[in-house]
Amino acid sequence: MKIKLLIIALVFSIFQTASAQKFKGNFAIKNVQNGMLLRIKDASNKNGTPLVAYDPQNWKCMTWNFISADSNTYQLKNLFTGKTFQPKQGEEIKLLEEQPIILGNDKQQYTFEAAGKDIYFIKLKGTSL
Repeated sequence: MKIKLLIIALVFSIFQTASAQKFKGNFAIKNVQNGMLLRIKDASNKNGTPLVAYDPQNWKCMTWNFISADSNTYQLKNLFTGKTFQPKQGEEIKLLEEQPIILGNDKQQYTFEAAGKDIYFIKLKGTSL
């Protein structure tokens, strides 16, 4: 499987352009500061599994399908587990955890803001997280 690489500045509270560019397809999400890719810990499909950064590999668990919610907002579906991620509830420090996709759920939608050529900041829709 060929994977496109989308370089993203992940600022791990969480993370498109001002134009209406749409991402289509499957991408890895790379932290531009450390070169690590976003994946679900141990490639587990258990609800509540945290997200982690990991050295780049050509694995499905490091690949995300972008489901468009509007012009620059997406839900991200992991190709290996078929699930997405959202902030963990009930914690003072916001952690991201794997959960089943609920289409239209704002807690699972991420807005992509351009931060350079092929680099984006990702924020939980409607928040600064």
